[in-house]
Amino acid sequence: MTSFLLLSFLLLLFSFKRSSNLLLIISFIILFILSAFRGITVGTDTVNYYMLFGRTEQGVDIRTEKLWEVLSQLIIYFNGDFSVLIFISTLLVLIPVFVVAKRFSVSPLMTVFLYYTLYFYFFSLNITRQMIAVSLVLLACMFLIENRKRVFVIFIILASGFHLTALSALLLLLLNRIPDKDYVYYTFTGIAMFVGLFLSSYIFSLGGQIFGYLRYVEGFELGSIFGNFLYLMILNSFFFFIMSGIGERGTFFKLFFIFIIASNLLIRIPFGDRVVLYYAMIQIVYLPYFIYKTKINPRSLAFLLVLLYSYIMFFRRFGAGEILPYSNTLF
Repeated sequence: MTSFLLLSFLLLLFSFKRSSNLLLIISFIILFILSAFRGITVGTDTVNYYMLFGRTEQGVDIRTEKLWEVLSQLIIYFNGDFSVLIFISTLLVLIPVFVVAKRFSVSPLMTVFLYYTLYFYFFSLNITRQMIAVSLVLLACMFLIENRKRVFVIFIILASGFHLTALSALLLLLLNRIPDKDYVYYTFTGIAMFVGLFLSSYIFSLGGQIFGYLRYVEGFELGSIFGNFLYLMILNSFFFFIMSGIGERGTFFKLFFIFIIASNLLIRIPFGDRVVLYYAMIQIVYLPYFIYKTKINPRSLAFLLVLLYSYIMFFRRFGAGEILPYSNTLF
């Protein structure tokens, strides 16, 4: 853990320089090497990808999303092995993130730092296939902010070729129907928190009963309600701080708001965080924008609170997905 923590400090140091192509390239190389050459024991799903790749080599239908299947088949056709799949999939995860950082962020290196400390990078060491989809959804959201809805839809459909759950992001097309009123943000956040904490287990069980999966649903642990409550208090307080400190509350802000609502609603749903990921990634672009545009004086206070929030999320999640013990084929 110490090495990963030190790397976060290095990326934080980089972030003090708002824009530097050289530091952006160095950041990319570091993150690429750690992911592309990781051992197959890093992450719970990496070994599953290895097994699926082996079945594809044997001509067995792996019954997964088409673009992942096509990618595996192309690698096999050109006599590549599983290491090539991890190599290419790492590029597919990181390139959209760094394109967004370079083209759309007010502070590209701060975006990279947040991508790392908010744990999205570490998720990619485990659920790589979904994180390709999440990265593409992030890129799609940038086009939605620019009101280029057709391009947004194209990227969402492309993302669904790697993980079908990406289609849930199409709901963002309705984003601008949310009234920009304080009472709307407060009310919806409060309702979502109440439903997520106190009604989600009932709704989840009812859904399992209706669709015939009750025996599976009963096997899931929903976690500590006190721990969930504490997490949501931190998250919602941070959101209200952001809301009070920003003047412009257009599409960009509303994307961040949807992340808050999804987090509240799905807090106690098993694998709900997998869905939240599609909305959560907007933070890595929005939070640097907030620091740059904030009305809070001094601005350094906004920076420090964002920094505190990012490290709370880092330590809260660290180790999730069984990324430890970490191993790398290069060293």
